[in-house]
Amino acid sequence: LLDGADVAMLNSLGISRVHVFGKPVCAVMSTGDEVVDAGARERGRHQIFDANRPALKACAERHCSSVVDLGIAGDTEGRLETLVEEALEDKVDVLVTSGGVSMGDADLVKPILEKRGKVHFGKVLMKPGKPLTFATIERDCGQKMLVFGLPGNPVSSYVTFNLVVVPALRKVRTTVRFRHPFAQHFLTCFFLLLFFSQPRKRSWLGGKSPCSRD
Repeated sequence: LLDGADVAMLNSLGISRVHVFGKPVCAVMSTGDEVVDAGARERGRHQIFDANRPALKACAERHCSSVVDLGIAGDTEGRLETLVEEALEDKVDVLVTSGGVSMGDADLVKPILEKRGKVHFGKVLMKPGKPLTFATIERDCGQKMLVFGLPGNPVSSYVTFNLVVVPALRKVRTTVRFRHPFAQHFLTCFFLLLFFSQPRKRSWLGGKSPCSRD
C-alpha cells in the first residue's frame, strides 16, 4: 500500500503515475454432509459445526481484496460442480476447499477437479496435510483459477493454508501479470519442489513456548 510518504516521494521525483498490483479474489468452500454452519438450529447427532470455512475466510481476508463465501457443498457431486462453476463466473483467482480430498467414496473434490481442470498433485510428504491437492482450471477466456484442496481436519486445514496458500496469495498479488502463463508455471514448480524434493516427510507439530517473566 502507498502511504503519504510514498506519494510525496513519487511526486518529488516528477512521477504522476505508477504501476500497482491488485490483491487477488479468493473463495472458500467446505465439503461434507457431516458439517453444518455454526448456529444452525437443526444438527444431526453425526454432524459437527464447520470451523474450517470461517477460519480460512478470516485468514484469507488479510491477503485478498475480497473473499467469496461459497458455503458448504456437502457430499453431492452436482452441488460441488455448481459451486466450482460459480467461482469461475465470479472471476475468482484462488479457490480454497476443505475436506473431500482423501480416498473415501464421498471424497469427490479430486475427481471433479480432474474432470474440470488439471490436478498437478494430490498428495504431499507432509504431516499434517498429506492429502493436500493443487489444481488449475482454465476459463473460456484462457485465464486460470488456482484451486487448493485442503484436508478436512481443522488443524491440517489451518497448517496447510498458512504454509501453502498464503505464499501463493502473496505471489499472486506481487505478480504484474498473474494471468500470464509464466505465473502459473512458477507456482506449480514452486509447490512441486517444496514438497517432493525432500526424501523424508516433513512433520509440523504444535507446541507451547514458555514466557519468561524477566
